[in-house]
Amino acid sequence: YLSSIPYGENTVGLRSAAKHYFLKDESRLSADESLSLAMTILDPEQYNPHRTLTISELTRRAVIKARANKSRKRIEKHVEDILSELLDKGGI
Repeated sequence: YLSSIPYGENTVGLRSAAKHYFLKDESRLSADESLSLAMTILDPEQYNPHRTLTISELTRRAVIKARANKSRKRIEKHVEDILSELLDKGGI
């Protein structure tokens, strides 16, 4: 399936897209580059990685920020649960 996905600019397949957009093998893509290619699948013209700080970059940044906030909230919840448990047991 990954070899048949269109990525725009006459590029088809993950391997070809990695080489076309980032000049590297797909196994060497960074997390940001991988996310960029994932976004490209949604709309190759709008999320084209060759564009400079466009919707593609802004969207990637928004996704990364949302994930970071979600992770932070999970950590905060975990800490709250631990503190609550300690308080219930009289540990603090």
